[in-house]
Amino acid sequence: MTEYAVVLQNNMVVKSPDFGNLETFSFTKDGKVKEFTYQNVKYYAVFSYSTRLFIDYVDALKFDALLANEKKRAGASYDGVSTNLWKNPKAGFDITFNKYANLTKAVDGDTIYGYLRDETGLCFNYYIWNYTSPYNGPSKFTKAPNASQTGLNCETFKTGSLPKNFYDAFNGKSFYDLNSGLSSADQRLVGEVASLMNSVDQNILKAFQGFTAAGVNTGEFIFSQNNDGYYSRQEILDYKKGLERWLEIYNANQEKLNAIVNSTNRDPETANAEKLYIICDTLYRYNMLANLTVPQKIGMLKVLSQDALMNWYFASFKNGFQQRETLAVKIIESVTSTQADDFLKALLSTQITSTSYTPGVSGVPGTSRDVTSTLYKNLFLKIDDYFEPDNFTAFIKALQRLVLAKNGILLPAEVNKIDYTIDQLKAKTDKLFLWGNIRNANKLKYSVSSQTDQKITFSEAFCTRISKVEVQNSNSLGIPTNSSYTISRCASYQQNKIEVGHFDLVGIYFYDNPSFIDLGEDTSHKEQAFLTFGGFVDYLLAKEDTKLVEKIINAGLTALIMTVGLGEIVGAIRGVNYVRLLAGIGTTIGDVTQYLAQDSDFRNYIIEKYPEDHDKILTIMQLGGAVLTIGGVSAIGSGIFKTYSVSQASEFLGIGRQVLADADALAKLTANERLILENGIKIFENGLYRIKYSVEISQEVNRAKTIIKFYDSTALRSGIFALDETSKLKFLDYFYELSDELTVFLKDAPQSVEVWGKLDDAGKLIIKSDFESWIKGFKARPLLKTEQYAEVSQLFNKTISPAYETASIPGVKWIVDGTPDIDALIDANKIANNSSDIAKISSNYGIPVNVMTRVKEHFWIKEHFILVENGTYQIGRFERLESDVLEWKAAINNTLSGNDLETFKRLMAHEYVESQLMERGLSYRALNKYLSAAPSDLGAHEMAPIDKIGDQYYLQLNRRLDLPQPPTPDLDTFSNLDQIVNFFVNFYNI
Repeated sequence: MTEYAVVLQNNMVVKSPDFGNLETFSFTKDGKVKEFTYQNVKYYAVFSYSTRLFIDYVDALKFDALLANEKKRAGASYDGVSTNLWKNPKAGFDITFNKYANLTKAVDGDTIYGYLRDETGLCFNYYIWNYTSPYNGPSKFTKAPNASQTGLNCETFKTGSLPKNFYDAFNGKSFYDLNSGLSSADQRLVGEVASLMNSVDQNILKAFQGFTAAGVNTGEFIFSQNNDGYYSRQEILDYKKGLERWLEIYNANQEKLNAIVNSTNRDPETANAEKLYIICDTLYRYNMLANLTVPQKIGMLKVLSQDALMNWYFASFKNGFQQRETLAVKIIESVTSTQADDFLKALLSTQITSTSYTPGVSGVPGTSRDVTSTLYKNLFLKIDDYFEPDNFTAFIKALQRLVLAKNGILLPAEVNKIDYTIDQLKAKTDKLFLWGNIRNANKLKYSVSSQTDQKITFSEAFCTRISKVEVQNSNSLGIPTNSSYTISRCASYQQNKIEVGHFDLVGIYFYDNPSFIDLGEDTSHKEQAFLTFGGFVDYLLAKEDTKLVEKIINAGLTALIMTVGLGEIVGAIRGVNYVRLLAGIGTTIGDVTQYLAQDSDFRNYIIEKYPEDHDKILTIMQLGGAVLTIGGVSAIGSGIFKTYSVSQASEFLGIGRQVLADADALAKLTANERLILENGIKIFENGLYRIKYSVEISQEVNRAKTIIKFYDSTALRSGIFALDETSKLKFLDYFYELSDELTVFLKDAPQSVEVWGKLDDAGKLIIKSDFESWIKGFKARPLLKTEQYAEVSQLFNKTISPAYETASIPGVKWIVDGTPDIDALIDANKIANNSSDIAKISSNYGIPVNVMTRVKEHFWIKEHFILVENGTYQIGRFERLESDVLEWKAAINNTLSGNDLETFKRLMAHEYVESQLMERGLSYRALNKYLSAAPSDLGAHEMAPIDKIGDQYYLQLNRRLDLPQPPTPDLDTFSNLDQIVNFFVNFYNI
């Protein structure tokens, strides 16, 4: 048979006689070799279990034994064979094919043989085509002599399926962008896309169709036609690429998701929450949530609910509160009607142990304790924001939809409520709760008698006898006055019990409009009945009882209850759009505005330390002083939110706390002035009370605090203000809790802020979670540039260990990974001492002498400071392998060609850029975490052009895609390498 070439999975094109007869081959559907036999050993390709990307060829017999053993061991949880089991050279065990160097490479004009899709697009066959270097895939292929007459492995479609509909719609249609503008059909492409669609679960395919219709960030995808009715072939290709990429994202995030939700780690400082957020955000944006199983959805919510993670995402706002809480709601909204019953049962049966924190009072520190509750209860209490966007309302609506669905009531998504008459309500449920004026008048009371994870027992008390009671008036301090008034109180109640499940359908009949149910002023609820679920009634009672027990911020709210009635007060529970929560005034100490307005040491200190912001600081602090006069001369209960906005109050809290933490500032205050400020802060804290942990309050407070903390550095202030508004606020939210040490580092490296702003949202998150590595990297640059390695090791709290030395090469140190190849090191030292190679290689391949000179010094001679696997630093030359030596010798002898030559040129570009960046003070690789490529801890090696053949020239490293990208290296003239260096110097402020 003709001597053919074949394409391996790593894109090497080699002669088939190296492997014996063609009959020993099998192929994947892209024409590449899946199995072959070499020297009587059968090998086959191994792919990633999740991404399906090629890893390596392995000894088939040995791998089958490992595979069988792993499947037996893992059972239903089998998710592939770990690479460490079959590719571990350090352990002396490696069953991969390692004889690529012995294979005969194809040359231009050779004929390639492989397995490709035929002209119908639905079947496969054997084809041949010509090899041209560099190889870019099959082109102009014809059927092989041994091709089947009828085609192989032909695709079939189910009638009415999406693939069938697509194939019928486009098969035989003409495309206007084929053959230089002449329209013609491309049946192979249509069949290929339909076959790809057929390989996907139809529900997943529907999700992709929904994603293309929604057009998140892209606009809706529509196949267009020109005036002649012809379609665009390029659009079909784009659709295929989009589906392939979408499936890649779906599969990769499925694997990551399963790994996280199956984790039992409860440590809130782990990166699981950050990783999970990114996964959830991706699955949501790509319309993938609906395809997840109930256990996966429960698992995501469970991870978010563990310990302080829930506080991170639902109560502490440095991580972007609204986005994360919204995602939790979106997970619940993605539950399908068919999943409703199982999902609700899982919410009640899944137990969560979380940390509950009780704030300290009067100098006594707060306490933390573990609390175990159902996942449902945990979510219910923590998606409880009261602020816009009102995720709690969305959360309730999502749960109500599921409760209705499990009871056979399916409503369109746009329907917000069920408006039933009393008779209709009774027909649906005999659990009816009465609300409104009948409760305000104390004629009816509800309370929770008992509850379990599954059931709630309510006590319903009807008043049967009312009596008159005289009540003495008191002022805002609770001190009785000489006046009194008479009120009606219930003297006797009749008790009933109502037992319901948390997700049982119940009705509520309103005698008047309940402002605590939504944020609007719609009166349409009056005298109507509604369906909800038992747990929501429990929630209403719990919130109302909490307010009553705590007297709604002591005296202030008690006065307000008598003034405006209970309805508006409970409205404060549901949102700041309805009522500004009022604060009572405890004591009147004095007027802070006097000493802030006069020419005092304190005022002069603030002006000197904060030259750009002193006006704002003093104005806000005067606001805090003025509020102290309210109460003694104003109407009781007017409160700070009658006069000041939530934003102003929040700024005062943040600025006041930070100023009082400044020892130099405190030294300028008298004892009485300090007491005035401290009491002003306490009054504002009391005023904010239950809502001070909301996104609106916490973000305002923390941002104000951070501004004062950072902005005494003019350079840092300028850097933060140069960010776009979204990035600026995110920076303040992320880093307000920096330690004093890291704050100093940040002020010493204000250029880091600009770099942070150039990263995408995921990169910003990564730096937030590993800020110490990131900012210390900036601190280390001038030390690395001047080779002050001892100082760098001290900065990162690591040691410097001796590099490897061998008697065969005295006086030379090497940084080696594992067992060194002594012969290769000896050869590498000879190359280092060779003075003629630079000119030869430059002449052979047209690589400029200055490029070769720098690369030779960097790659073979210079000693480098590198973090090694054991967590220490070492100083020495790069370890060189036999393959490095052979490649360099081949370059000297001018025997490189094809892919080998391109690889060598890419290596030269990589090493040149890497050398230039390191010379400017950048580390070789990560300084804190071994081999990290995260944007918080990376080096010149990750930034330099990739030295392997492929379409990608750079690692993305979380750079924002809307900003300019680094130039593609010119491997013909090498003339733009310095432009590449300058790109990274400017981007990372090196």
